Amino acid sequence: MRINSNSIFHYTDTPEKLISILKGGFYPSYCKEEIHYDKISLKYAIPMISFCDIPLTRVTDHVKKYGSYAIGLTTDWATKNKLNPVLYIEKKSNLANGLFKVLNFIQKGDWHNSIENDDEVMEFYNNLFKGSMNIIYSLKNYKGRLVRNGKDQDYKFYDEREWRYLPIIDDSDSAEYPDIYWEDDFNNLKIDFPRKPYFNRYVVKFNATDIKYLVVENEKDVSKIMIELRSIDNLYSNHHDYELLLTKFITLKQIEEDF
Repeated sequence: MRINSNSIFHYTDTPEKLISILKGGFYPSYCKEEIHYDKISLKYAIPMISFCDIPLTRVTDHVKKYGSYAIGLTTDWATKNKLNPVLYIEKKSNLANGLFKVLNFIQKGDWHNSIENDDEVMEFYNNLFKGSMNIIYSLKNYKGRLVRNGKDQDYKFYDEREWRYLPIIDDSDSAEYPDIYWEDDFNNLKIDFPRKPYFNRYVVKFNATDIKYLVVENEKDVSKIMIELRSIDNLYSNHHDYELLLTKFITLKQIEEDF
């Protein structure tokens, strides 16, 4: 049995949300993260789109947490759009120790004031900062506490096999779209971004040939979404691609019975 899929899936919880993705693409939004090293915890929120490469044969638990509807895209599409698997860390490992030293150094920001008059050194540290932040954006604890739907449980995040799309925010947009919200700034999230999609200028597109699967809960959903697909002509360039897209549907019942 495969431990990973050759497709990249994004799960959601209603057919309407799946239709919205098919019509407009993916929009990044802020997600809160909590990373632990030994007894130290850091909390922040970053813009992203989450995917996974869990095979359909092993997806039962995942859909219970994230929804019964999904779009599965090719790994070529994922590579082209610069997605990357999450870096899972064990909280007491040497790697976690080193990463936390870098993260604490960046979060404090003391280095910035001490070198602001040296352009060459400032450029070096700015590049180090940007590179380090890209690593931080991709961190996830191997396991920890998960609070979802009012339930608090021990959870192995590694089982989610997460991939992330991380938008590169233009400098001109940084005031409106901060790269990161630290824990003290969480209250600003609902003020600055009252509802999704949060990043309407950073859409990630795809077309019919990028799609490998359209996962739905039942056969009624197939009929509903097929009707919508007739009008989403930006997904396909010819009738053949449209007809091929209609063959990509698979229901959870089929997955449970046949996989």
